[in-house]
Amino acid sequence: MPIMIPDEISTDTPESEKIIFETLKHTDYAGARDWVVFHSVHVDFPPGTATPREIDFVILNRRYCSVICLEVKGGYYNVSKRQWYRASSKIPLNLPPPNQAVTAMYNLKNAHFSSKKTLSFGCAVVFTDVNISGDLPKSLALLIGADDARDPVELSKHLEDYADKLSVENRDDLQAQIDLENLQSELEGNVVMEPRLRPDTIFRQDLETLRPQLLRLTAEQKSSLDIARLNPRCVFDGAAGTGKTVLAMELARQHCDAGETVGLLCSNPILNDRFRRWADKLSNESSGTVVAGTPVTLPFTAFKEDRSLMARHRQRRNDAPGLEKSLKLGYLDSKWEKFIDETVKDLGQKGFFDYLIVDEAQNLCDEMFLNLMDALLKDGLAGGRWAMFGDFVNQNIVSRDLKGMDVLDKFYPARASLQTNCRNTHEIAAAVAKFVDIDSPPISGVHGPLVQLEYFGDQTELGDVLDRVIDSLKGRDFQSQQIILLSRDTGDEFDTERRYGGWSLKNIDRGSAKGKDPVLVQGGQPNTLRYSDVYDFQGLESEVAILVLPVTKRMTRLAGSVVLPNFEHLRKVLYIGMSRAKAMLIIVADESYKRFLEPPGL
Repeated sequence: MPIMIPDEISTDTPESEKIIFETLKHTDYAGARDWVVFHSVHVDFPPGTATPREIDFVILNRRYCSVICLEVKGGYYNVSKRQWYRASSKIPLNLPPPNQAVTAMYNLKNAHFSSKKTLSFGCAVVFTDVNISGDLPKSLALLIGADDARDPVELSKHLEDYADKLSVENRDDLQAQIDLENLQSELEGNVVMEPRLRPDTIFRQDLETLRPQLLRLTAEQKSSLDIARLNPRCVFDGAAGTGKTVLAMELARQHCDAGETVGLLCSNPILNDRFRRWADKLSNESSGTVVAGTPVTLPFTAFKEDRSLMARHRQRRNDAPGLEKSLKLGYLDSKWEKFIDETVKDLGQKGFFDYLIVDEAQNLCDEMFLNLMDALLKDGLAGGRWAMFGDFVNQNIVSRDLKGMDVLDKFYPARASLQTNCRNTHEIAAAVAKFVDIDSPPISGVHGPLVQLEYFGDQTELGDVLDRVIDSLKGRDFQSQQIILLSRDTGDEFDTERRYGGWSLKNIDRGSAKGKDPVLVQGGQPNTLRYSDVYDFQGLESEVAILVLPVTKRMTRLAGSVVLPNFEHLRKVLYIGMSRAKAMLIIVADESYKRFLEPPGL
């Protein structure tokens, strides 16, 4: 189904437009997934026009970088001797439907692009009550009769074929893709959006309509892939939700399809569980290979041909079981240096991977980790091919003495910035920006419910509040697999013996290092509610996230308000935790946080 903006239309909309709106909204034609369909777009062109022209529908086709203006006509029309007539009237129309559509198309094009020619523009007239035939005058407009107009698949096929014919040269043009994204942003300002919905009125099916909107590959991401294709070494810096992990996986797929051996490195063993399952499936279906791992596990691949080195590395791992956990908790275990040094010596200078991709790279910008990457990659970091994706400013855990990604300058990589939040709805992205001061504008037009705030008086009340919140979600048809319960650090806030809303709790970190319970990372199990500390869930996401904020030992209360001696810690918890929610965010906080979350006067 396409993205519909708005996703519902008012009851006073003409019946013919309602028919086409519902037909487009419910089409299961595969090509329509690349469409953004606007209803009732007003165009003020020429500027200062007394009554701006209304275009019934504007369809942006992202696959073909085309724009189709759709005029909808109800009632009966006929054509005789190349003249258009309405119903049984004998007086020809001064402005026939095809001419209306053509005029609207040129008005829209001139209003937004003047002389630019990067996008392909077209127009169509859709008749809901009659099939047009006869001696038709020539026109630029596509005509679609009632039989096909009321059939979702047939209507979609006509529009997709028309877009294909319109667009030949520009469909792979990056500038055209960027212009289409910009046009979408501008058109959204001309469409009346529905009022932001209260979170307690949202049902599961409401959030499911957001899924295709949050799966869009932005022009910024496409540009990043071009940069990676044209440069052997690249660093991509972006805030949470800007699509770094999506790009890392797409880049790995492209090199795997080219027959190369790709290393996919990350610091979080739970994120690596997701990578590993995806990489195994991809490798089985492609001519190349993708191997996913952490600094602890990725070397096993290079040692696989030498049993003695494999055994030595396994012993190193057994001797230092807490190494990976130290990264997510924000410190470097003292055993890392010896572990990496011995591993690098055993690897030698042979190199193993044709291409290396590092996700959550901000956690690995330390010389010893770079030495490991250097040993794993053919021709090393200086001469080999690699791409690193990280939030070097806001989530830099282990390299606080370094200024972001400057440690990588010696390898002369191409740099690019990812700025558009394409994971979270506008409401969640705006809340993150408010509390954490992150400048990452949300993707255009993807709106969801407001952030829900709940408070508890003391730790004994927390379970009752969570019961109420989860019972409410359950009553609105949400499934346990759609929800993640996040805590500040340890998860001690949760009573694991208690059933919240009738669902049992399970920590996604349990056994992850040994590959157990992998289903808990992606999706979860029926009637089992996943919980995690925010650092375990770094790099992951969930449709619904419940972030719990108690008053910890690092904080005290003063005059009924929470005092934050370590505000940077809270900032990271909020930033990482809030941005894990794709479509719905619920914050359950000690009431002492209220002045921080809802300051007086706002």
